Amino acid sequence: MIVPHPPKSREDIQEPFVREQQIVPDKYYPEGYKPELLEEWPVEGDLVVPLEFAPKDMTDGMGVEWRLKKKNKKFPEEKKAAEEADKKENKEKE
Repeated sequence: MIVPHPPKSREDIQEPFVREQQIVPDKYYPEGYKPELLEEWPVEGDLVVPLEFAPKDMTDGMGVEWRLKKKNKKFPEEKKAAEEADKKENKEKE
């Protein structure tokens, strides 16, 4: 799963005044609940998460279109591997 790098930072699109008015999360989250907020993009480029680390509910919800897209992306790689195997086999026969 790839989450593209945002083209602009929060500072690029938001007036400093708005950020200064930000409420401290402790004031609006219920007691005992405080998620980790990401205020900076965690990596230099796109965020790449291997699907095996994604929650099952998330991948189940990706639907048929996503599965077909995934399958179609594999096809050129499989075709190329098969062609290379055929070439290797033909060279060995010569």
